[in-house]
Amino acid sequence: MRPTHKKSVKINYITKSTIQEKYLDQKKTETGYIKVSSPELTALDLFRYEKRVGGLNRIGTILNELTEEFEPERINDEFVKLSSASSIQRLGYMLDIVLENQQYADKLFDACQKANIRFNRIPLDGEEETLGFSSGNRWNIIVNTEIEIDE
Repeated sequence: MRPTHKKSVKINYITKSTIQEKYLDQKKTETGYIKVSSPELTALDLFRYEKRVGGLNRIGTILNELTEEFEPERINDEFVKLSSASSIQRLGYMLDIVLENQQYADKLFDACQKANIRFNRIPLDGEEETLGFSSGNRWNIIVNTEIEIDE
């Protein structure tokens, strides 16, 4: 799909060819219905396309609102296989430490363990220095930046 330009905002669309039906939601539009990514899958994609979204602070702000729409039964061992381990780790860290949303952080962590996903040490911000920063959290994230969320 081509980007949309509205006033001073440019919207880039990202499409995927195969997504399981249970991770899609139907939204009503002026011309009918359209299938869109579920809030849970969108959360994973935010980390996958971090640079295009506007960085970790913006992701934190969006994720804070997205979690209100999460459906707990969608977060399972099948779900965690839909993305890279690094995206899952960053999502888990953000839910757990930054947003303090233990319900979804625990659910995601349990799903990762059930799916045998290994967490390698990775930086929260891939473009920042990693030496001298702690990774003493269950997500094995090197905390090399501070996340500020707009409320």
